[in-house]
Amino acid sequence: MRYDVTTLDPAKGREVHAGWYDDETKTYTRWVDIKKHLCLKHRGYGVQKDVYDALLEKGCQHIQIMFNKENFCTASIERWIDHGVVDDIGNGLQVFLADYLMDRVGSGDSV
Repeated sequence: MRYDVTTLDPAKGREVHAGWYDDETKTYTRWVDIKKHLCLKHRGYGVQKDVYDALLEKGCQHIQIMFNKENFCTASIERWIDHGVVDDIGNGLQVFLADYLMDRVGSGDSV
């Protein structure tokens, strides 16, 4: 079953939609706007730290960063654990993974 995931965004001061978690496939999916959500400092994309921690507790196996229905990046949770960087760039603690460490699906380019 797929569940909505929300988190508190300190910059906005309210709960925001953070993505979806599918407990059958053990996959978290987050839709992003490439230009708005690409973190140049870490050259990748982030997941709120509280969401990330909850995903670990649920046994998440993959995190997908979706650009559109045909183009996305995906990485195993092991890659996020091994290479993720925790940082706060203004929207609360997040775990960032460089896009070159993610597997790309589709013809789109994330940078």
